[in-house]
Amino acid sequence: METGKLLSYPQMSELKAIILVALSMLIMSFGSFIPVLPTILFFALWLSHTYYKKTFIFYPTYSLLPVGIFVSLCVFSTLWSDFQSSTLYFSIMFAAVIACSIVASRIMSLQSFVRGCIIGISIVLIVTLASGKYETVFATGKPALVGFFGQKNMVGSVAAIGFFLSFVSFFYAKTLKEKLFLCLFPMVLAVICLHLSLSKTSLLAALGALGVLSLAYFLSLFPSGLRLIILGLIALLVAGFVLLINGLNIDLYGMVLEALDKNPSLTGRTLVWDNAIERGLERPLIGYGYEGFWRAGQPYADYYLQLYAAEDTAGFHFHNLYLQAFVDLGIFGLFFSLILFVLAFSKSMNWIIRHGMVMHAVFFLGITTLYFIRSLTEVELLGPTGIRVFVFYTFFQKMLEFVNEQDR
Repeated sequence: METGKLLSYPQMSELKAIILVALSMLIMSFGSFIPVLPTILFFALWLSHTYYKKTFIFYPTYSLLPVGIFVSLCVFSTLWSDFQSSTLYFSIMFAAVIACSIVASRIMSLQSFVRGCIIGISIVLIVTLASGKYETVFATGKPALVGFFGQKNMVGSVAAIGFFLSFVSFFYAKTLKEKLFLCLFPMVLAVICLHLSLSKTSLLAALGALGVLSLAYFLSLFPSGLRLIILGLIALLVAGFVLLINGLNIDLYGMVLEALDKNPSLTGRTLVWDNAIERGLERPLIGYGYEGFWRAGQPYADYYLQLYAAEDTAGFHFHNLYLQAFVDLGIFGLFFSLILFVLAFSKSMNWIIRHGMVMHAVFFLGITTLYFIRSLTEVELLGPTGIRVFVFYTFFQKMLEFVNEQDR
């Protein structure tokens, strides 16, 4: 299948790119054991390529605007944050990771980036399994794999990304060796970690991504002129099905949650969402500032931590990307967090409708779906650092660059 032209930036060799990306996965996974130094190393690996082969990599283009405006909003929220030092520090960290994503998206091929991610994530998952670290899930009483991350959802999300990338890569791999070692082995490893982590959200995200790609493949079987019509008909059928379910008073939502061993409150998350809406409506235009709400000494944060019996603010959030963005950055933060997914969905699906299952569009659409499903209960795209942030924004920038380049 067609893979598309390279962008008009100097391209790094595949071996160097794979090593750089894989190393980045390891640094961001286990760097917390050594303070400061791993973060500096990560930034040095990528920002040292800002000027690469006599080319300025940050050459301004329209593709930089969506993420650029979003990150700028995070930084400028320092002006009204109640915890200005925290907001400034974390927003600069976030901006630096985004800058690294832009560099990565422009100086390496999609294939190199994907392979680097698969290899790096596979090593991370092997270490996670070897650690033998499990914690009992409060809601179910079952042991879940947490590894050195200390969180089952982190293990699950990384495994979901690894599974999706290796699964899709299988169909584009050209040799048996690639299919076995770069696709099947990482895929099996990811499935094992997904199962042991008991992260149902991550499992749903991975399956949802494959489901959307199956729909895209179905559309690609029709002539290009009919694909948009077929997609519209499918959308109408889905809407009709939802209306029918509601009319018959069938609790499909409850049935799905029951199948996943989850209670209707999503383990208390719906109450947290109500709290987020209340706090967001108090400062609807500007919010509390990026990373400015969940800070020790913030009255509401202290109250919620006590209410939910949390030990500290580290890692605590509203379990929904859009509500967290609304609280942190107001209506503009909510708008731009939605725009990221709207752009990603529309650009990748439009490319598939016009040109079929092009490799770039397949990866873009699938990874967008995976992250969108996770965004309903997680806030990882708000950063400031981590594997999931780096992977998504690199894919996002590469998608915009690819589409803009092909449409010229």
